[in-house]
Amino acid sequence: MSKPSTNQKTINKSVASNTIFDQVKEIRSKWRKWTFLTTLVGGLGASLALKSKFDEFETAEDVTNGHPLDFPEHDSMEFKTTTGAVLSVSIFKGEGNPIILSHGWTENQKLWSCLIRELLKDNRYIITYDHQGHGDSSIGNQGLTIDAIAQDLSDLIEGLELNDVILAGHSMGGMAAQYMMVYKSAQNRVAGLLLIATTASAVPMATLTKLPAISNQAVKLLRSSLLEEAFLNDSIGMLLVSSAHGKRPPKNQLLATRDMFLTTQKEARSDFVVDMSDLDISDKIENIKVPTIIIVGTRDMLTPMYLAKQIHFKIKNSILIRIQDKGHMLPFESFVDLKEAIEDLIKSTQKKSDKN
Repeated sequence: MSKPSTNQKTINKSVASNTIFDQVKEIRSKWRKWTFLTTLVGGLGASLALKSKFDEFETAEDVTNGHPLDFPEHDSMEFKTTTGAVLSVSIFKGEGNPIILSHGWTENQKLWSCLIRELLKDNRYIITYDHQGHGDSSIGNQGLTIDAIAQDLSDLIEGLELNDVILAGHSMGGMAAQYMMVYKSAQNRVAGLLLIATTASAVPMATLTKLPAISNQAVKLLRSSLLEEAFLNDSIGMLLVSSAHGKRPPKNQLLATRDMFLTTQKEARSDFVVDMSDLDISDKIENIKVPTIIIVGTRDMLTPMYLAKQIHFKIKNSILIRIQDKGHMLPFESFVDLKEAIEDLIKSTQKKSDKN
């Protein structure tokens, strides 16, 4: 048998090479089609999931009747504190123990609208205010810290000459309330304490800012106009705040949470987060002796259940209440439970005074 010529070998190699090239080309073509199809299916799936989520927001039961920030009629005043801040204060005239409501990070005093309406049914005496850099309050000259807003709270109680105060604080406002009860002079004017979705140690989310690289980026992001633009879009804004709410949050509550974030000054958004990463007064709050109720939602992802249990363990004779399926935004989600807790604290102070 004769051997194939050199030309024949070249032709055979060329044919083999072309065959392999065609196979690779076909595989690439199939891969592109598969990638396109999976991307398309994934995109459609994500779109359907988002539509389902937004439909859920629209149809969810809203205990606020669609008006979570409908602030009742009140008297207004400005109050300058020793930190240099000028606080926007609202006073709802009534009877009995003065009730002070201290809101959380990127919120404002309108957070308490539904609770205030409930309390006014019993003609309660209520004071609310905006923390530094939140709502209509200015920023002082001693930094945006828990210590500073605890001092503001102490100054306000003493400046208004209040006694037998029932003090309620949500999230960062609860941190300020505890801090004041440990370190500030107005602590002796407080008769009962309600701690709502809060902590005595660093917030898990905030601890990430201890890493320099993350801290710098977090500060930039929280102050950025890009973030504001994202929040201004209703759909994106609702998704961004939905993790702060419990099961099936309604649209108007989500938008209210978004709106309060947007009214918070950029410095307050960033600087308080950094300060909260260093908070730890868990060994000090055992000195709090007034009747104390701690309330937490079982779906709270920002100040989870274990943080409420830590407070309960430290404050002797405190009561821990768990609200099933509710999240971090209890002043919207569960304001009737908050009212009942305040009424229980008022009763406990009355019993104490009767004994004396």
